[in-house]
Amino acid sequence: MRTIPLKLPQRGEAELLGLLEQHCR
Repeated sequence: MRTIPLKLPQRGEAELLGLLEQHCR
């Protein structure tokens, strides 16, 4: 996975992580 510097609240991080997981699958 690519380490992207996230400067977002926990909610934003959770959403992005979910999207990344879907893409990886």
